[in-house]
Amino acid sequence: MNEYKVAVFGYGVPGKTALITRFVTGTFVDIFDPTIEGIFRKQLKIGGETVVMEITDTGDANSFSGLHNLYFKNGDGFIFVYSVTSSSSLEDLPPLAEQMRRVKDK
Repeated sequence: MNEYKVAVFGYGVPGKTALITRFVTGTFVDIFDPTIEGIFRKQLKIGGETVVMEITDTGDANSFSGLHNLYFKNGDGFIFVYSVTSSSSLEDLPPLAEQMRRVKDK
């Protein structure tokens, strides 16, 4: 069975944990609980093949920026999340995406 590592990034509190929890468990958590880091696993069938997604909730991108290169180096996919109520949470993502490109291009 293939396993894919996906890391979820975002600045501030755009709802990364709520989004991941909804995807993995099908439930919505509306209580805010700041995340340092969390790892979730979900088994899926894609094109007749069973795969496992290991999803890392990276916490606030400002707080743990030292770990970004490690996530980028070891990850198979990346999701960048922003809040529709905070334009700065969107504006801060392009440098993070560029950092990801530099690490993956090595």
